[in-house]
Amino acid sequence: GEYSFVSKEGERVRVTYTADNTGYKPQVYINDVLQNPP
Repeated sequence: GEYSFVSKEGERVRVTYTADNTGYKPQVYINDVLQNPP
C-alpha cells in the first residue's frame, strides 16, 4: 500500500509498505528521497 501527506514543515512525506508473514515493511520518502530506517 501507499499513503502520503504534507508535514507541518511543508515536506511531502510518502510511505509505501508491504506486509506479509514476516511483518510490516515500510519505506519512507521525504521529498522523494528514501529515508534510511533508524
